[in-house]
Amino acid sequence: MKPQFPLALAATIALTIPSQAQAQAQAQTQTIEPLRVVVNSNQDIVAKDQIITLREAILLVNGQMKMSDLSDREKSLVSRPVMSGENYRGLPVSRIEFQLPTDQTTIRLKTVLPDITKTGLIIDGTNMVSVSSSVGGFTITANEASRGDEVPTIALIPDDQLSTSKKDTPDEREKHRDELNRGFTITSSGVTVKNLAIAGFTTRHRSTSTEPPADIFITAASNLDARLETLETDRVPQDITIENNWLGRLPQGIQTPMKSAFGVYVFNGNQVTIRGNTIADHDGSGVITSIQSKGFKIHNNLVEKNGSAGMPDALRIEGDIEGGEIYKNQIQNNAGSGIFVFNPSKGSLKIYNNQLQNNSQRYKRGAIYLTGLNHQVTENQITQQSGAGVVVAAYPASYSNLILNNQFTNIQGLPIDLVSQMNVGTNDYQYGDGTNAKTDSRERGEKTGNAGINTPTFISSEFFISELDGSVDLSGTTLPNADVEIYKVSSSSDMTLNTLNSATRIATVKSGGDDRFSIKLTGLKPGDRLAATVTTPNFGTSEMTRPVMVKALPGYQVAVPPEPVIPPVQEEQPKPIVVPPPVQSVPQPQLW
Repeated sequence: MKPQFPLALAATIALTIPSQAQAQAQAQTQTIEPLRVVVNSNQDIVAKDQIITLREAILLVNGQMKMSDLSDREKSLVSRPVMSGENYRGLPVSRIEFQLPTDQTTIRLKTVLPDITKTGLIIDGTNMVSVSSSVGGFTITANEASRGDEVPTIALIPDDQLSTSKKDTPDEREKHRDELNRGFTITSSGVTVKNLAIAGFTTRHRSTSTEPPADIFITAASNLDARLETLETDRVPQDITIENNWLGRLPQGIQTPMKSAFGVYVFNGNQVTIRGNTIADHDGSGVITSIQSKGFKIHNNLVEKNGSAGMPDALRIEGDIEGGEIYKNQIQNNAGSGIFVFNPSKGSLKIYNNQLQNNSQRYKRGAIYLTGLNHQVTENQITQQSGAGVVVAAYPASYSNLILNNQFTNIQGLPIDLVSQMNVGTNDYQYGDGTNAKTDSRERGEKTGNAGINTPTFISSEFFISELDGSVDLSGTTLPNADVEIYKVSSSSDMTLNTLNSATRIATVKSGGDDRFSIKLTGLKPGDRLAATVTTPNFGTSEMTRPVMVKALPGYQVAVPPEPVIPPVQEEQPKPIVVPPPVQSVPQPQLW
């Protein structure tokens, strides 16, 4: 069996307290003059020669390498000022671009790249087809790109000669320093990484890990050598964009010695945007947040086949996540949950317009798993799930979570499952615990997800189609002034939703101050089944009711408009000729 990653890599950072000199060095990088550097070789060396490598480009923009360290040919690949119109907070940004031979577009790293410490930097993996220089090597013009809009052509992987599959032994402890655990490590603000394929970055499997591995790792510079209890939370990188990359997968078909551990690991960074990427084939989660990730945006990504050897969830969200949003992603075929929100220290999420399909391939879990307060889960499509649809944990306290207008198809569990602390098994907390009993006390509500809000109660288990207009008057009781969502459902059981074929919202109605709700529905047929949820701001959304049946009254038939009857055209018949009867003689009276 393949060893698994530990479930809390973030809790294993234990190094040394940062020095004042390191903090000063980080501040100085913000004043380094911006550069535009073109990488023209896939080698991984630092030398005064005819080529610029990616390693040299990062050192140059960081200010850790000087122009005097370059040859005349190398200087021709470096320009200042940078392209007009691109800036970060009013200052020009640095750029790293590429002009690689079409048969040499894979960069194989021998050691970990330097941390990106330059504030305001764009690393654009678009491969340029031609480059010209002028003015003593300080002006450069790049022409058209040789890649399409979707698939990157430049790949970043560990050197084929390196192997991280060996087990940890005392004789190999020194080699740990050479493990290629990360593609990029970003410790500064205003950084964009786009149009690259990055894969194969991981560490040896052992009980703990001092530095979490990832294709892209984002954190404050001080976090890299700080004890966990002294982690920096104020001066963290922000405004970072990861877009249009392939993470964990190489489109050119190149095989890496190992899978990547994680895709994007936001250990400590705010306003991070992850958009338009393919994030696939990782041993752990495709995206993970840890200490702090305020205002992050994860959208328009394909996230698939992650979590095969450890933390199984496609998106694993923890820490301070105030203002985070996850939307318009295709999340499919992952080992665990599509979105797993675990014990956030602060803040809430908006999760909307995502398509989650065929997740929980290895572990039976809810497609979306929530802990915490005030999350909004709206207008998502959840299909082919070997678990519940949306699960709300009981502990830590999780309530006021709104779950509205989602569509559920072919799930093995409840569409919405509020877990109770009365059920304490592993599956109960991850997969859900099934339909709740009625909450009849405050104590019971406090020990259930979304405060144990009770489902609505229909006045009958059957509702009949009106003979007058074919409508159905649906009514019941619930909390006062609450929003009731009506779903049309089908499942393999007439009375439960434990194996749900489909649930689609068809209407919403608000209950009155007297706890009652009523709505007239049209377009229903005999045999249709309906269920409902209720939502209030204080409690959140309830589980779904047991289905009720739509029936027809005896003798009722669905009204079908009669076909118009057109009378046949009759030919005009000739009028009969009327012959008057013959005149008869009248006898004359006798005069005598």
